[in-house]
Amino acid sequence: MTRNLAVLAAFIMSMVVAAPAWAQNCDTMVVDEAGRLGASGVATVEAAGNRLVNAGADVRVRVIPSASAVGNLDQYMARLQAECASWRAADGGRKNNLLVILLSMDRQSGVFFGEQYRSALDDRTATIRTGSMNPRFRDGDFAGGLAAGLDASGRFIAAAAAPPVNTTTPVIVQTQPSQPTDLTGLWSVLMWGLGLIALGALAYLVVVLSRARAKRRAAQQKAQAVRSSCSNRITELDDPISLVGARLNRAAQAVSEEDAAPLKASLEALKGEANRATAQYGDLQQSANNPDRGGLSADEYDAMAAAFQSVLDKLDKVREGREKLEKDIAGLQSLIDAARPLIDALDKDVDAAAVAVVQVQELGYKTEAVEAVLTEAVKAQEEAGTAMAAKRFGAVKTICDRGSKKAKDASSQASGLPARKNALDQGVTALKSRISQVAQVIKDTRPVFEAIASEFVEGSWAHVKGNGTEAENRIDAATNASVETAVLAAMDRQEWQKAEDTLGQAKAWLDEAESFMRSIVSLKGNLEQAKRDALPEIDAAQADIDKATAYEREHDDDIRDSIKGDIAEARRVLAGAREELAKEKPDYFFVVEQAKLANASADKILDQSQNEHEAAERKRKRAVSSVRDATAAISRAKEYIEDHSSDV
Repeated sequence: MTRNLAVLAAFIMSMVVAAPAWAQNCDTMVVDEAGRLGASGVATVEAAGNRLVNAGADVRVRVIPSASAVGNLDQYMARLQAECASWRAADGGRKNNLLVILLSMDRQSGVFFGEQYRSALDDRTATIRTGSMNPRFRDGDFAGGLAAGLDASGRFIAAAAAPPVNTTTPVIVQTQPSQPTDLTGLWSVLMWGLGLIALGALAYLVVVLSRARAKRRAAQQKAQAVRSSCSNRITELDDPISLVGARLNRAAQAVSEEDAAPLKASLEALKGEANRATAQYGDLQQSANNPDRGGLSADEYDAMAAAFQSVLDKLDKVREGREKLEKDIAGLQSLIDAARPLIDALDKDVDAAAVAVVQVQELGYKTEAVEAVLTEAVKAQEEAGTAMAAKRFGAVKTICDRGSKKAKDASSQASGLPARKNALDQGVTALKSRISQVAQVIKDTRPVFEAIASEFVEGSWAHVKGNGTEAENRIDAATNASVETAVLAAMDRQEWQKAEDTLGQAKAWLDEAESFMRSIVSLKGNLEQAKRDALPEIDAAQADIDKATAYEREHDDDIRDSIKGDIAEARRVLAGAREELAKEKPDYFFVVEQAKLANASADKILDQSQNEHEAAERKRKRAVSSVRDATAAISRAKEYIEDHSSDV
């Protein structure tokens, strides 16, 4: 434990000492921490930087999200220089040929350089920033601004005159050797720090070990619990499965093999599943899956728990199968107990059906179809008796259910014959009455159609032409059907189903005749409404076209010329509507449709024109704002130049 803590403490100290070296990416030319340059932007800046590198400069460019987060750019430059050895000279100062440009996204920029470039750049950094870099930054072109700043710096460096040769006699300064520094206090602080770190690491290690021990213990207890559940379940199942087998053997003696075979197969399958689960449990007990063993990992105990859980799931399935089998055996006994009552009930239903048939026969009704159904019920009686004798109790239930249904159907059909005839007789009477009513509707609708034909153009009512003739044909067909239905429902024919079908067809024909008449009446109402709406729709469309035209003329410079063609097309459509309305018998549907089409076109034209004008207005406002900002920037520049006229 002590050796491990020492290693951990040494590792933590190495991390602390090494951390400043990882804080900055010192040697990459361009670092975009703000993520504003993109791959192409970085390439642009690197190309400009490489031109300076070829001239002997060591170039660095840094883009950061905020200068306020690091104090300011001067403080940030000092921090970078302190952390990056490649930025410093041998004496610890700034490297002579270093050229650094810093940019923050809160609109601050700076140019920093080594002593070699002082004569070339000392009084020109403001010019580089305000003249070459800042205009591009304001436009959002950060890569272009940085590249322009590097290029401007390169031009000033190239134009600068070579420094004069220093001919003065060097001054030799002699220094006294310094006294060795007393580091006793520093070592004490360091040792205290190491001790605190070691204590913290020890506390952390204790917590980690405690949690791991608790997790391992919980996993072991779970594995032990699942194993115990398997053992208990096996003990519970052994005797009950044997008892179920005994009960099934006793029940099988009272039924046929047909009824007992499915239950015997279920029992054998249940025993097989129980034996396989028990064998798997025994294999686990003999292997290394012993959760009582100590010193294992939580994962190993979890694996044991999963293996025993697999066995437990199979045992639970066996228990569910046993419970179902017990219910099936009880159900088998229920079949035995219910067999005789089912046969008695079938006999009763057959007798009742036979009585119903005799009763309607005495009234003169034909019962051939009913007797065919009753014969099937009688046949089921015989089959049920045979199955009972063979102890096929499941078949007894199935046969009796089928036979009782047939007997009840026969009884219902027989008893319903008088009511069926009565319904047909009443239906014929009602049909004749309705035929008269529909014939009157046809007669009343004829003047309506004649009015439509005389007042409106044929194209608007051609689709209902012939409706009256078709309706009269339906009346004739329904009249014939009423006579045929009465004949089919007479006692000498008794063709009930055919009579019902014929009556239903007659009703459908009358429905169609009424529909033909409703179409004519509805059309007249629609035509009159279209006649009323035609001129107002044209006036509304004209007003909207005029409104769109006026707006387009007022803002012609902002709206595309093709809008004029759209307006002309809307006018053409509306002119067609006016032309149709001027006819002796206008097609009012066409007039309203064309007027609405012209109106919709005018609305769309006006909407598009407004959008284009508003877009142009927004552009003009942005332009005015840009000019205002530019004017203010020029004014600030002029004021600065005037204030520093001796330097600029």
